[in-house]
Amino acid sequence: MGSKIIVTQGLKIYPASGRVFIQNGKMISLSERDQYEYYCWFLSWIVKEETIQTIEPDTFTIYRMELDEEVVNINQPYPIARLIKVNGISYFEYITTLYLKSGKQPNVLRLTCLHREDLSDNLQHLTVSQIRKVIKGIFSLQLNTLSGI
Repeated sequence: MGSKIIVTQGLKIYPASGRVFIQNGKMISLSERDQYEYYCWFLSWIVKEETIQTIEPDTFTIYRMELDEEVVNINQPYPIARLIKVNGISYFEYITTLYLKSGKQPNVLRLTCLHREDLSDNLQHLTVSQIRKVIKGIFSLQLNTLSGI
C-alpha cells in the first residue's frame, strides 16, 4: 500500500493491557477516555503483566485496512462493532483498523480508531482528518494516495 504511521515519541503500554490509548493528541488510560469522542489505540501482541512496555519511535508500514460496520453480540470480547443501549438510546461503534508492520517492533500489531454514532445520525467511519486530530503530536499518518487508505 505504501502508507505509513510514523511514531515520534515513546508510547507507554501499562501492565496487563497490551494497548496504549490516544485521544485529542494525548496518551490516556482506558478509564480516562471520553467514550463519546474519537479515540485510537495501538495493540501489541505481547501483554506484560508486571511491567510497562514501550512502543519506540519508529515507522510502521500499513499493509491492510479494515472498515467494519457489523452489529455483533455486545458480550463478545473486543467486538469490531457493536450495538449499545445507553439509557434506552442506541449507539453504533464505527471502527477503522490499520494493520502494521515494523522490522524493529514486530509485536505491534495494529492501530484501531473508533467513535460512537447515534443511530439517527449520519453514520460514517472516521475521516483521515478526524484520525489526524486524535493522533496530532504523537505520531503522523503518511498516506499513499493510490493505497486506498
